[in-house]
Amino acid sequence: MIFYAHENKSASFGLQKEISARTRRDYIEKGQYMYSPPRYFLLIALAVPLLSCAAESNGTGSGDASDYIKSRDNCDSLRGDIPEPDPADPDNLSRVISDINKYCKGTDQKLKQLKEKYSGNERIVKLLSTYEENIEADMSF
Repeated sequence: MIFYAHENKSASFGLQKEISARTRRDYIEKGQYMYSPPRYFLLIALAVPLLSCAAESNGTGSGDASDYIKSRDNCDSLRGDIPEPDPADPDNLSRVISDINKYCKGTDQKLKQLKEKYSGNERIVKLLSTYEENIEADMSF
């Protein structure tokens, strides 16, 4: 490990001298400054994870709207991936339809409720308005 100390304590931008671990004690005893991390390093280290968690949020600010968006995205993805009937794997189509029913059932009503609940929040209403309102009528499997 390399430590640095200022040649001249009074000069804030003085030349730095490389010292070994053996002579580090001598510099400390003489009152010369050693390199140390910034004082706010701990504060920054604690704040970064909090900021990254905030960045992961989709910006709705509400748990029920976020849950709906995740569930509805799964539903829409499954609706777009309906396979053709395959004689080699006849259960594949029934599995996909079962998953569609699992994720899509009740989404029309929930979308309507969330739009009413967050009618004063333009950001959430804008996110919710990107979804079709009547998809369950199309699910006549």
